[in-house]
Amino acid sequence: MGRPFFERVIGSVEAERIVKRIASRLTGLARNAQIREYVMDEYLVLYVHFPAKAKQSSAVHLLAIRHQKQLGFDLLTGR
Repeated sequence: MGRPFFERVIGSVEAERIVKRIASRLTGLARNAQIREYVMDEYLVLYVHFPAKAKQSSAVHLLAIRHQKQLGFDLLTGR
């Protein structure tokens, strides 16, 4: 559910740097983990999906729920 976060178009050098830093942290957690975003009428939900490993089920960790009218937030600090 939701689209892959890293498939968005990046519009600035600063945003590109941040996305690369997030991607490197994510690969440090799990090789096949994905950050996904689900857009509703008024809210954006960001979450990480960790695929199933041998003898374990997959997991989803909620990162943020933000109102779309909010100008922005720092994904690394959650503010």
